[in-house]
Amino acid sequence: MKPKKIKKVHHRVLLVSLIVLFITMYVVIFQNKYAKTDDQNLSPQIETNSEEYTSTFLGFKFLLPPGLSVKENGNTIKLSNDKTVITITRLFSYFDSEKEYVDYISELNNYKYSIREADKNGFYIANINLESEIIPNEISYIKNIDTDTFVSISTSSPELYDELEQIAASFEYLDDNKD
Repeated sequence: MKPKKIKKVHHRVLLVSLIVLFITMYVVIFQNKYAKTDDQNLSPQIETNSEEYTSTFLGFKFLLPPGLSVKENGNTIKLSNDKTVITITRLFSYFDSEKEYVDYISELNNYKYSIREADKNGFYIANINLESEIIPNEISYIKNIDTDTFVSISTSSPELYDELEQIAASFEYLDDNKD
């Protein structure tokens, strides 16, 4: 028995079919890695005690932990209780990444810092060491939300670190949903 000769047209069809199959497999396998989920793994207590806050001017929303009051001014939102503050700022910059942005700020102000990627919602966590006895170190969650725009969620109050993480986990840039 002689093997049948396959025409060149059939080769092309077979090749295109295999490429489509591999692309489909890639999308199916990795879809969970890049998919946005509504479940941000917040504790049930936080979800029930928090209320959603939306800033139409700044274009984002997040869950506001209980006990914090909101004051919005320009490109900044201050969430505070009696003595501590979380600051959320929309920053405009021409840097390509969060690390480049923090490098620039730390060099400009002579800060030392460490940066790592957060597990949730695409933020990077920068631990900024101010080397000052008067001003405590600062933790900032930084995310590139648009071509030239970053958001920074930060506090220098250790007692607000949990709230800071909760806000970052529930943060949603409203332009993310535009088509």
